Amino acid sequence: MERIEKSPPQETRNKRERKCKKLKRLDDAAFRLRINSSTRISNAMNRHGRYKPVGAEKLLGYSWSEFITYIETQFDNDMNLNNHGKKG
Repeated sequence: MERIEKSPPQETRNKRERKCKKLKRLDDAAFRLRINSSTRISNAMNRHGRYKPVGAEKLLGYSWSEFITYIETQFDNDMNLNNHGKKG
């Protein structure tokens, strides 16, 4: 009889977490902005040979809610966090 290998619990948990984060990014515009901003800061620093020793929130000098409010003040009247690009 052939034995079926089960995936390790950590791998299964990681898959669940990735799936949850992906769904949250699609549904929650503030979460998407936070993740995208943090990733862009980290990538920009890596391109210049630097590392990110603290969270993006400390580097920005804003809390995430303050940062989102600041970004929203830059929007035109027909813009919001849920639409982006020229056609929304």
